[in-house]
Amino acid sequence: GKKTAPTPVDIDVVRLSKLSATFIDESIDPVVATGITDLSGTIKGLSSKQVAKAQVALAGEVDEVAPIKIQGQINPLSEDAYTHLTFLFQGVDLTAVSPYAGKYVGYPITKGKLSLDLMYQVSKKQLVGENKVLVDQLTFGEKTDSPDATSLPVRLAVGLLKDRRGRIDIDLPV
Repeated sequence: GKKTAPTPVDIDVVRLSKLSATFIDESIDPVVATGITDLSGTIKGLSSKQVAKAQVALAGEVDEVAPIKIQGQINPLSEDAYTHLTFLFQGVDLTAVSPYAGKYVGYPITKGKLSLDLMYQVSKKQLVGENKVLVDQLTFGEKTDSPDATSLPVRLAVGLLKDRRGRIDIDLPV
């Protein structure tokens, strides 16, 4: 049969206003609960046209205090999907995920903040990514007796990675 052309789609603006999403993991003790709140902004110019690129501008908060920004261009409606997005997280409190550290690392996190500057680009099915990770003042508490904890010398490794200001700065291209 004859292949029919897909129906063209054009969406001028998608407005997001105060969206929130909560992640709760009850499989771990204590329970981990974290989330994004107040995610607001726009996605302008969604279109099925190959050359069209929609502008994304979103901002919100992680756990109601740490800013998050998502910006860039997407074209999810075209045949050859295009994405170029940056994700900026600033000062996310790592004590929120302390139960995971206690279980898998063997030490709970008593202090520390995480900032991420991530860029992902997908074009012609090729992924390019840049991941800048900054961990500030990561501090562990007393050793747990978790049977799932790694036997690697985590505290030593973290100590070696920290600069004189107590920061771990990692650049990971993809």
